[in-house]
Amino acid sequence: MEEDRELFNKNLAENSQGYSMRKRYIRPDNSVVWVNMTIAHLNIDSRPELSHVCIIEDISDQVQAEINLKEGERNKAMQVWYSIFLPLTLT
Repeated sequence: MEEDRELFNKNLAENSQGYSMRKRYIRPDNSVVWVNMTIAHLNIDSRPELSHVCIIEDISDQVQAEINLKEGERNKAMQVWYSIFLPLTLT
């Protein structure tokens, strides 16, 4: 939470239009949810109390696909390594 507050205050001080960040949340049942959180500045003169909006998007499936892709690449690299070096150790 402190990191979130610092990032928010930094963007506020820099007069930024907004920012996005990935966050991981753990539910009470210990399942994991990944989200993309976007904070955007609102410029509504008649409603100064509405200064920002936060949009939360569930990206759990996307993050899982990235993990699966990395795992697949690692497995392929290991297969190549074994196909090259394992025969050398058997002779």
